[in-house]
Amino acid sequence: MGTGVKVLLGVVVVVAALVGLVSMLPTSWEAQGDVRIEAPVALVHEHVNDFHAWRDWATPVEADPTARYAYEGPSSGVGSVQIWWGNSGKGRMKITRSEPEAGVWYESAVGSDQTNGSGSLTYQADGDATRVVWRGEGRLWPIIGGVFAAAIGTGVSDYYDFALGNLKKLVEAKAGSSG
Repeated sequence: MGTGVKVLLGVVVVVAALVGLVSMLPTSWEAQGDVRIEAPVALVHEHVNDFHAWRDWATPVEADPTARYAYEGPSSGVGSVQIWWGNSGKGRMKITRSEPEAGVWYESAVGSDQTNGSGSLTYQADGDATRVVWRGEGRLWPIIGGVFAAAIGTGVSDYYDFALGNLKKLVEAKAGSSG
């Protein structure tokens, strides 16, 4: 067997081993963010239960100024849908459960037409304030997804903290102007 063939076989074995190792990595991600908002639960719910209102706190325009949005179903609550597309990709979210005193749950399809994630924004009264926790989880594509799952989870957690900070400012300003 010639040297070239041995090198080629060695490369094939190394690549196969790497693909095998990467395929064993988890392809799911989890993320969480939380915030304490100095406002009643009802005021928080008003901004979380309506995807149209998300444009004011959860949509970082600077991240993708080309992003466009469309809505389907009821204007808020269970069955309402937000669809987006732009240079950063496409996605769809649908509210599957909504409880004014407890939170909003949704399923999502990001970068795909198939549901590949879910999440919730739950609330709990904390004195005169509201504690909001945003949790999400999803699945990525096999092999390649395993390489990126941890980074995706960290990035989504950072985004949740950013968006919840915006929600806090928005809701507290509204609570201050109505109080």
